[in-house]
Amino acid sequence: MNIDSANLDVTRAARCLYRTPTGRQCSFNGSGASGGLCARHAAMEEQSQSADFSSILAAGGSNAFHSAESINRSLAELHALLAKDLISPRRAAVLAYIASLLLRTLPGIQEEAAGAAPQNRPIKIIFDMPHPPREDAPPQS
Repeated sequence: MNIDSANLDVTRAARCLYRTPTGRQCSFNGSGASGGLCARHAAMEEQSQSADFSSILAAGGSNAFHSAESINRSLAELHALLAKDLISPRRAAVLAYIASLLLRTLPGIQEEAAGAAPQNRPIKIIFDMPHPPREDAPPQS
């Protein structure tokens, strides 16, 4: 290894660890105490970690997630936050998954509110199962 390649390796190691969506690395010095990020990207990371978007996502107050319409509004706000890069994709995915679970429970909540217990529903039996192929069946003895 010659001197120029050693200096290049040290320079790359000292660069900020932030990568753009296209994969390019920030060219500023990132060897500070902020986890290898430069001052600008460390401030962005801190802002996204400490930001509280609960008031935006739960705009309906205490009844924010009791209807499909309010969950849809919350998902639209979540989409806007993600598009503005104010929330991490991982956190957005977790919140979207929670919203899907909330949507799945809405029919049960509506049944309980109507007074019908979920176990009192009539059982639906489907009899149209496909028949096995007859020509491949072994001969009966």
